[in-house]
Amino acid sequence: MLEGEFHSMKELSQLAPPNFIPKPHGWGQLTTAVDNPKTYYSLCDFIEFNPQVDPDAVRLCEKLVALHKSSKSPTGMFGLHTKVLRGNIPLETVWPQTGPTKN
Repeated sequence: MLEGEFHSMKELSQLAPPNFIPKPHGWGQLTTAVDNPKTYYSLCDFIEFNPQVDPDAVRLCEKLVALHKSSKSPTGMFGLHTKVLRGNIPLETVWPQTGPTKN
């Protein structure tokens, strides 16, 4: 489950401005002490949240637009080679086996 999150954060952190996306360092399954249920970990940089700073919605949207414009898909399609979750909700982002659709 965390594999998809790791890969998506890795791609985003390579394209995003500094401190916009926490840089991921690794993920995996714990192999000692906890085996039932299976338990996983994810390691990434910690970005301090400052509740005193009022986020600027316009600047945030500008950064998101720049991030999306600078990204390039190796397949020409949206998504990743593995499933991604948002919390416990799976997202349909896996590339289809048939390739991109042309209209």
